[in-house]
Amino acid sequence: MTVSVRATATPSRLLATRGAGLALIGYIMFLWIYSKTKDRLSKGLMQLYASIPPPMVWVPPVPPPPAPNPGFSAPAPGTTIACPKCGFASPPMNAFCMNCGASLKS
Repeated sequence: MTVSVRATATPSRLLATRGAGLALIGYIMFLWIYSKTKDRLSKGLMQLYASIPPPMVWVPPVPPPPAPNPGFSAPAPGTTIACPKCGFASPPMNAFCMNCGASLKS
């Protein structure tokens, strides 16, 4: 006695086969649209880059000179006191030499 098993097409097998076929068609359509979009985008970017002038060499700006300190003024000539130890000229309001630290008041 022989038993023959016949492969029957069940609805789930048919749906799986159709689903795979539709997925493949969808993937192919995606790749086709992507390639067309990529080509158009590349052409547009090349036109844009051609219309822009090349960049110039960038040179950093020169910093402005420092502003004078309003709280400090150089002593006028002849109004300084010479240090008895080192001879450095100091303003008369100083009690000690700015160079060696010796006392200016004697």
